[in-house]
Amino acid sequence: MAPQAADDQGDADPVLAVRLQEIRDSSLDSVRAVAGRWEQGLRGLLGITGLTGLVGAPLAADRLSVQAQLAVGILLAVVLLAAGVGLTLAMSAAYGSLRTVAAPLSLEMHETQRAVLAERSRIQMLWGRRFAVTALVLLAIAIAIAWANPGA
Repeated sequence: MAPQAADDQGDADPVLAVRLQEIRDSSLDSVRAVAGRWEQGLRGLLGITGLTGLVGAPLAADRLSVQAQLAVGILLAVVLLAAGVGLTLAMSAAYGSLRTVAAPLSLEMHETQRAVLAERSRIQMLWGRRFAVTALVLLAIAIAIAWANPGA
């Protein structure tokens, strides 16, 4: 038999019910705190990628073959795009969005709205993290191509 939530047990364990409610209430805040740290990391990744492209491209243009230049250039553009999308998602998860939400008419509706916001922020954070990892992998591939310089 599966355990049931304290809400379904009535007054069986009021301490547990209060603790579960505190966890539900803090869910949105904890997701937003984690997303804020990822957002800062993605800003750094965008800065490093941009700096690599701006400073490294003219230096590497003389040494790399045309195919390697094209591959690295396309990869760096995709890295910037992926990191930018990841940053946007992480910022939405960390700070919320400009979506309007109807004013809750009851405490239950307020709790439901917070749960929906927490889940939306969690999903945005997961996708932001996926885009960040993708950007890092593509950046590593671009660096490997530049070092190997195929076709030179």
